[in-house]
Order: sequence, then structure tokens, then C-alpha cells
Amino acid sequence: MLGVATGSFGESQATLEEFVEQTGISFPVVWDDGTYGLWDFPDAISPYPRQVVIGAGGRVVYLASEHQEEALDRAVQQAL
Repeated sequence: MLGVATGSFGESQATLEEFVEQTGISFPVVWDDGTYGLWDFPDAISPYPRQVVIGAGGRVVYLASEHQEEALDRAVQQAL
């Protein structure tokens, strides 16, 4: 798992670092260098993080902007 912070709501990298420390997030969270917007994500703002599963060879095999637990679980199992 990898988190990608985009600053979409005006937060700064310093705010991200404080949030990660305060919440105890244990997976890596990186700050976007501006390339996140180049991906073909749905334009709608969502309270849920984007979910991406990358399979063998670095190919994106699943992409969602809303949490769909069963579909995500299936995609992860297929990518393993």
C-alpha cells in the first residue's frame, strides 16, 4: 500500500507530514510531484482515496474512486 497526497484541497507537504505523524499511518505516503493529474482518474472529487492495483509488469489492473470492497479484494487477489 502506498498513499499519494496531491494537495487537492490546498494542504501543504508540511500538513501531510503532521497528519501522518498524528494518525500513526504505518504505510508510506508520498507527496505528488504534479504527475498524479496526468492519470486518467474520474474528475469527481470524492471523500475516498483513489484505489489502484498494479499487477505484474507494472500494469494498472484496477482503478476506482469509490471504495468497492469486494471488487478491490478480487483485483488484489488476481494481481497476487
